Parts: sequence; C-alpha cells; structure tokens
Amino acid sequence: GLYRDELAGQLKMFLHLPEQGKVEVRLTILRTGKVASVQVVSAESEINASYVKTTLPDLTFTPFGSHFGKEAQYTFHITLMNES
Repeated sequence: GLYRDELAGQLKMFLHLPEQGKVEVRLTILRTGKVASVQVVSAESEINASYVKTTLPDLTFTPFGSHFGKEAQYTFHITLMNES
C-alpha cells in the first residue's frame, strides 16, 4: 500500500546498515508515526542487528492519517538490506 511504500522510502533514507546483509524486523509504529517497538527477527550480521535496534526507536515516520482505519498502531514485517 501507499503508506508501506512511503515507510520503505523513509527507511532507505534514514538507515545505513554498516555491513553487507539483510535484517528482518517487526516494526510497530504508533498512529503518530512514533516507533512503539522494534524486534529483530533475523540478521545476517550482529553489527547490523544492533545498529537497527539502537537507531530505529529514535526515528519518527509519517503519521498514519487515513491509513489502517482506527488502529492505534500497526506492525510491519520489513526486510532491510545493505545495498552498497
């Protein structure tokens, strides 16, 4: 959906994984765009995993607006990649 695309774009801008490899996360975002929780599901690199755990909670994303009905928060399953 549109919100998911916007979120993906913001993640690409904000996050720069220090090492090669993928990190799978469950990212729960509040309606306001604040991060409620970050759970690393799997990571090919410990350094990337800890980078994601420390960096993601400080980020603020676009508020939901009309997306996701009246949900107070929404959890996204996201795969982050170092594409350099």
